[in-house]
Amino acid sequence: MRPRVTCLLRGKGRLSSELEWAQVNAEPQGQVLPYELARGNREGTTFRWNLAFEYRVTGNVNFSLSYLGRKEADRAQIAHLGKMEMRASF
Repeated sequence: MRPRVTCLLRGKGRLSSELEWAQVNAEPQGQVLPYELARGNREGTTFRWNLAFEYRVTGNVNFSLSYLGRKEADRAQIAHLGKMEMRASF
């Protein structure tokens, strides 16, 4: 399941968010699953969420900010990834 929401900001930018939930089961339990079959997910419940913001400051300057969180069944902690970027073209 993967709902997504995008909001446009009057031709200047975009704010988007996405949530993904995946449940992978195998019989017998603990069996190694091929990467392609499980789409990279491990056995159990996996949650991923993504938030991205893109903004055009001027015609030549763009700014973007993104955040990705991931909670996998076999890991105790949540993985957080963030990225900020500013581009100027001349």
